[in-house]
Amino acid sequence: MSALRYVDDHAEQALEKLAQQLRGKPLVEALARLLIRQLQDAETAVWLLYIQRRLDVAEGAELDLFGRIAGQPRNAYLDAQYRKQIAARVLLNASSGTREDILHVFRQLVPPLTSLVMTELHPASFRLVMLGPGTDPADLPLYRSFKTARVAGVGGEFVYSLSNASNTYRLDSGPGLDVGHLAGDL
Repeated sequence: MSALRYVDDHAEQALEKLAQQLRGKPLVEALARLLIRQLQDAETAVWLLYIQRRLDVAEGAELDLFGRIAGQPRNAYLDAQYRKQIAARVLLNASSGTREDILHVFRQLVPPLTSLVMTELHPASFRLVMLGPGTDPADLPLYRSFKTARVAGVGGEFVYSLSNASNTYRLDSGPGLDVGHLAGDL
């Protein structure tokens, strides 16, 4: 599917499509321009709505409207932070609760260097581990919605550390506990 683009020359395009015997006739061309001008005006109005009513450019009250539609309260966030929260809420609302959906929502919320690891726990449960600076759940209002991201009847644990993964406990030598039959369980 091609990207949307604004067409500002409907009249010229219409004149190019006139039958050969009608080209060059001033009255026919004037009538065509008059009729096409309404189409051009309509496209301009719709295009302005399209570019001005998008989440990525919304501000203030318009952003609050997006938040109300998505079901995400502002909670005193600045526009840039709130825009990110709304985008994540939209993803969460459209989520079917799969592992990939939950990871995708949380990746939208956390800083780029944050480590997110999801481990399946049997039966019907999982653990989402988040390691790295800036991962304090107090900064993530959607953390409270973690339970709603899951499919009904599936358990979930949310574990976090404010330290980078490299600063967390690990063995000095050997393969460590991330290899073997305990891998992923500790």
